[in-house]
Amino acid sequence: MIDQEARYDRIAEGYAEWWSPVHRPGTLGLLDEIEDAVTGGATRILDVGCGTGALATAIVRRWPGVRVTGVDLSTGMLAIAAREVGASPAAETLAFVTWLAGGWLAADEAYDDALIAAGLEPRASGGHGDPATPEAAAAQVRRAGLAGVRAREGTVTHRYTPERYVAFVTRFDDEDLFASLEPDSRAALEADLLARLRALPPGGLDLRLPIVYATGRRSARV
Repeated sequence: MIDQEARYDRIAEGYAEWWSPVHRPGTLGLLDEIEDAVTGGATRILDVGCGTGALATAIVRRWPGVRVTGVDLSTGMLAIAAREVGASPAAETLAFVTWLAGGWLAADEAYDDALIAAGLEPRASGGHGDPATPEAAAAQVRRAGLAGVRAREGTVTHRYTPERYVAFVTRFDDEDLFASLEPDSRAALEADLLARLRALPPGGLDLRLPIVYATGRRSARV
């Protein structure tokens, strides 16, 4: 089991509670991207990296006649997806939504400042291989051999409260770090972070992250 697989197995429940609701509106926007394919006769959909099943659940509710297959590296994530969706059918048709490079949240800077004040390393920044533009995402789909490729930009927005942001980092995003701290050190860091978050200017807790929707069709059956 690779490190990422083990991590997502461990944090699957936290992901479902703290992160899935944040990106869910953006993720479900993918349904509009595949509307033409479904109304045009597509009957099977493959959900790659299905996570906790938010998209697969929405698909079967919107189009009961469509069969969906969800795959994910993490068995912990799949267990939650199975709980949400029920029995797993089989699938086809390809579209994806992913992060674009960029995005910023003032609360993240406040968190890094709190980490530094506590004598800890700030979180590593930098990209994770996310495409820089919708055109770059479309090129990835074309390289996979698909035709009729389309890509458009969107945005995931979410408003945290100071308390919800603290819960997000302590129970999900940086759960490993906080679990490793002594109780007094953890309490002091959480209190400092909460104070910094409450002092942010308006909008400092408003998350805005760019995403891209990309779709393509196989030019011929194989």
